[in-house]
Formats: sequence, C-alpha cells, structure tokens
Amino acid sequence: MKQEMARRDAVLARTRSAADHSRAQLVESIGAVDAARAYAEERLAAALAAHEADREEWSRQWIGLKLENARLRERLQECEVDKELHSR
Repeated sequence: MKQEMARRDAVLARTRSAADHSRAQLVESIGAVDAARAYAEERLAAALAAHEADREEWSRQWIGLKLENARLRERLQECEVDKELHSR
C-alpha cells in the first residue's frame, strides 16, 4: 500500500514537472510569437510608409510629365505654324 502511494506520488511529481516544463515552453513560445508579430508589424508599417512615399513621388512625376507633354505639344504647334509660314 505504501509502495503504491509512493509510486503514485512519484508519477504525480513527474507529471507536474512535465506540465511545468510544458507551461514554461508555452510561455516562451508565446513570447517568441509576440516578438515575431511585433517585428512583422514594424516591417509592414515601414513598407507601407515607403510605398506611400513612392506613390506620392510617382504622382508628382506623373503631373510633371503631363505638364511637360503639354508644353511640348504647344511647342510642336508653334513649330508647325513657323514651318507653315516659312514654306509660303
């Protein structure tokens, strides 16, 4: 009877020890996941900020190109008028 109780106590102690170890590993894993999530959120925020800055720069360049295109079309028309006048 005492041996059976001692055996059960030993099994219970091993089970508790294993549970404590598993709990510690789980807490460590949760910490690692939280750190990875925080890092991913930082990288995503940085990527989104860079994308937004690029988008704004591309928009400025697009507007500049449209203005330059309008100036070139105007200059082309002037050249065509000059060509017409000189050909007469």
